Amino acid sequence: MIIKRLLEFNYPLSLSLIWG
Repeated sequence: MIIKRLLEFNYPLSLSLIWG
């Protein structure tokens, strides 16, 4: 899944976006 791949690649950024 592309979304999953992006989340894995940008894991730190994803946490920043989710947790603010």
